[in-house]
Amino acid sequence: MSLNNSSKRNSRDFPSKALTAELSERLAELSDQPAGVAEVALSALSAQKLTLLGELGVIEKLDFLDEEVKEIVLTRRGRQEIRRCATLRDRP
Repeated sequence: MSLNNSSKRNSRDFPSKALTAELSERLAELSDQPAGVAEVALSALSAQKLTLLGELGVIEKLDFLDEEVKEIVLTRRGRQEIRRCATLRDRP
């Protein structure tokens, strides 16, 4: 396999490098939870972390300038990212 193919594989198989160890662990803990439970758990995160998750496509982007209550919506990519984090955490 060429280096290019390896890089592409890694970007799909592993969590984003932008995730901190703490955030990766938090996502991994949600791996067995239904989307609604995961969304409620994520709502406890800081605006900065939620903004990062929105930028990474884990949740739908939020507008913190709007004073309306924000609903956290986990994306399909978000479920994939949660599974990747759990897989990494569970490796020996």
